[in-house]
Amino acid sequence: SGPRVHLASLRLADDAVATWRALQGRHPDVLAGLGLALARLDLGEGVGVFYQVQAGPFADAAAARAACDVLHGRGQFCQPVAP
Repeated sequence: SGPRVHLASLRLADDAVATWRALQGRHPDVLAGLGLALARLDLGEGVGVFYQVQAGPFADAAAARAACDVLHGRGQFCQPVAP
């Protein structure tokens, strides 16, 4: 448990896992030591299911925000999320 960061949303769980691996390779200094949490979101008929790639846990919300600041600077979407 603990704060996480949302990094991407994809339609398929396998694609989300592959994206996580790619992000770890691009940003090892920020994502090293963090785990993957897939959050399944069903947005209903007409929109469907998405899988959020979330990384964490971070020690606290400030650490999650700091990671997002670095990733934003590199052009990567990042949004802190509560556990």
